[in-house]
Amino acid sequence: GFAALKKDRAKHRAEMRQRFGIDEDAIVIQWSVALDLDDPEQDKPGHSEWSGFYEAESIKEFLMAVRDAAADTGALHKIRGVIRQKPTYKGVRIQEMIREICPSVIFDNGRDTGYPLILASDIVVGAVTMMVQNAAMLGVPGFNYLPDLCKPVDLIANKLGFTTPMDTRGDLGRLIQNAANWFSLAENLTKFAKPIDLQTDATGNVVKAIRDFLDR
Repeated sequence: GFAALKKDRAKHRAEMRQRFGIDEDAIVIQWSVALDLDDPEQDKPGHSEWSGFYEAESIKEFLMAVRDAAADTGALHKIRGVIRQKPTYKGVRIQEMIREICPSVIFDNGRDTGYPLILASDIVVGAVTMMVQNAAMLGVPGFNYLPDLCKPVDLIANKLGFTTPMDTRGDLGRLIQNAANWFSLAENLTKFAKPIDLQTDATGNVVKAIRDFLDR
């Protein structure tokens, strides 16, 4: 479960960083992909999951911001970007975007690396994906990037304050730029979201919090 994974965070962090050649002191920001961008029916108006923004545009913003942060020689921290896609998606278009915009960004869609790679990250960002909530449950700050919303998106973890919504185009780039320059990353991130305590019955606690919220 999440509690056991969280307890082994240091081990997973070390293993994943070694596997992907990420420096120990780098700030790792992960984009968790929601849609299959190789499917022309997805990521466009008219699709059942259309919420007012193209995920591809958000991924471009992510890549450009990581590129700019990495090139900033005056930044306090090194930034490494990771884009994580479901193993069932090929990720052809996303890998093309990485090559074009910021080749240092790591692409991963391994079957065994999903949770360990979250635990190796300092921030996890995504659109409408459960992986952002999962990150919060594993003790990693999670952000839902939802600019230009055209309909309400009911993400319970945002309402509970476990994860943080960002709803203005440009917020993602600013978050990445800030992360490169914040003196204390952890201190700044706790202003956004309250940590979920998973010491005891992890899933039960979150389920109870969600039930309490719905019962209000």
